[in-house]
Amino acid sequence: MLVNGNVNTSVAGSYTLIYTSTDSSGNTAKVEREITVIKSGWLKENGYWFYYDTKTGIKKTGWLLDGSKWYYLDGNGVMKTGWVLSGGKWYFLEASGAMKTGWLKSGTKWYYLQSSGAMKTGWLKDGGKWYYLENSGAMKTGWLKSAGKWYYLQSSGVMKTGWIQSGGKWYYLYSSGAMAYNTTIGGYKLGADGAWIQ
Repeated sequence: MLVNGNVNTSVAGSYTLIYTSTDSSGNTAKVEREITVIKSGWLKENGYWFYYDTKTGIKKTGWLLDGSKWYYLDGNGVMKTGWVLSGGKWYFLEASGAMKTGWLKSGTKWYYLQSSGAMKTGWLKDGGKWYYLENSGAMKTGWLKSAGKWYYLQSSGVMKTGWIQSGGKWYYLYSSGAMAYNTTIGGYKLGADGAWIQ
């Protein structure tokens, strides 16, 4: 593209700049320079966000670390939000596109995203308390059978220990959270189902 005047550096492309100079004797010199303007950084195009490499101008795809935050750009370079499956693991990207870590409420359910951003499943110790996250990642509440033992998770998701009343019956949960059964605790006899035999 030949340019006579100013170059709009916000529009990517190749430009040929022509400089003409005339001295006091009327001699004219002309110099041509080829420049390339590239797209760089975050750009919103047709309602979608893209990221262009600041050195090459190439549209990025996959995971991108920008500053201290991670973003995910799909195969077309579009910045993703919400749940994303990558490398067999689930991640959650906020409305800003930034990857979420820690506790997340999505819909009516709670999830936990590790420091890597990957959704956690199974047992989780957080703040000195135990939680259980199902295969879907959703925080479990109520009774749970894990590795052949019964546990009880409160409405907050926190694993319960000690005496608990559930369904009109009393049960005892050891400090590990596992339900006691076929034993006597503090003079109270517990049956095969763990319930206090009155």
